[in-house]
Amino acid sequence: MIELTSNALPMHAHDPLAGIQAAADRVAAALRPGAASASSDVLERALAALSSELVLADRALALDPEGRRAARETAHAQLGRLLAVSPLLARAITKPRGYAGDHAMIDMLYRGERAPDGAALALDEVVLKLATVVAVVRRKEYAVEWLADRLRTPGVHVVDLACGPCRVEREVLERGVTARLVGIDSDPEALAYARGVLGPHAGAVELVNDNAVRIARSATPTPALAGARLVLSLGLFDYLPDTIAIRVLRALRRDMDPRGEVLIGNFAAGSPDRAFMDWALDWPLIYRTEREVRALLVAAGFPAGGISVEQEALDGLVLMATARCA
Repeated sequence: MIELTSNALPMHAHDPLAGIQAAADRVAAALRPGAASASSDVLERALAALSSELVLADRALALDPEGRRAARETAHAQLGRLLAVSPLLARAITKPRGYAGDHAMIDMLYRGERAPDGAALALDEVVLKLATVVAVVRRKEYAVEWLADRLRTPGVHVVDLACGPCRVEREVLERGVTARLVGIDSDPEALAYARGVLGPHAGAVELVNDNAVRIARSATPTPALAGARLVLSLGLFDYLPDTIAIRVLRALRRDMDPRGEVLIGNFAAGSPDRAFMDWALDWPLIYRTEREVRALLVAAGFPAGGISVEQEALDGLVLMATARCA
């Protein structure tokens, strides 16, 4: 049994933690040796129950930010130890690069990486079915199709801002596309990893170590962006507050070809996994409505009539916004 202590919490936070405790015990029981070799349905139901309890706790403490913060930190500390048996979840929980959704974490999801056997395999199998994980993979697939549809003319200048593992670029190049591809990322380790992902196509992608916030604050154009016809950024805006997001978008529009288009992804408000991401993994995102995403783009100077917003799939969780510069 894991123990969720509430010594430092107000009394009304005890019941939410008690519910999380009971659900966590079910997960722990499903992960015991022998139990994991049975049907993964048991573990899937246990994790669903845990997610439901986290949603209830989040709602119960919605009007008490300090109580919510303390309860969330307590829950995360204990649930992290329980769930880190999964290599997928362990990277999000331990954050070796300082944040949850780093290049390697995202590429593990893209590749559907699983532990070889036992409880870790059982948990990975369930994790890969989470709606958020499915949406991350579909988001990448949407971007590949978006680019391929626009790269019918050779030599088009394309920039991927916060490119991570460059799995999008690899898949586009495997289709025989010829373009000037540039990947920008603030993490040198991500760029080194991307070179490995690109493999025989590494020479076809220029990798640049730069920071979106620096780009936003710069009074002069960024050379890697200058004249770009297409700019995409799949996960960056999930982390940017409105004021910074607008400044980044404004800089993109300033530096791009006036005939250019941007594609940004942003997780939509109402995600069923939001509480699980926040409480269990300490992986907070900025979720936005379609109206809010459109407002960011308009505030950055993109014409309202040139903006379209779709989901990455019919039942998707990610808003995929395309905007023309003029």
